[in-house]
Amino acid sequence: MARVMRRQVLSMRGEPVDFGALAAQNPEQRTLGNTRMNVRGDILGDMGAVLKTQEQVEAEWAKKREMAQRVQSPINIKDVDSQVSPPSTKSPALAADIVFSSIADLVEQGVIPTTNTKRKIVDSDE
Repeated sequence: MARVMRRQVLSMRGEPVDFGALAAQNPEQRTLGNTRMNVRGDILGDMGAVLKTQEQVEAEWAKKREMAQRVQSPINIKDVDSQVSPPSTKSPALAADIVFSSIADLVEQGVIPTTNTKRKIVDSDE
């Protein structure tokens, strides 16, 4: 038998109120507020018709959690190695072999236009 935790709360008058028993007695009752649910957890439409049952909602959340865990899980090297094609006969250049031009070299080659950075100094004594 499943163990059900029931929490009793004291009302303003000091009487114990068991919300678990109230929910069990009224599962079809619409909840208060703007949740559009009944007490059981079913999603309700405009006229109170059940659009999704509580089991369907939980299944959707479980699927979303599973997808999030797949995204956050670390990459397994064995899985990546099986998806990578075998190396070709031509060996690619290593990152250490790649030489990048400096900005000064690119300016000399005319790839980057020069800017006029010289400014006239104006004497304020005149």
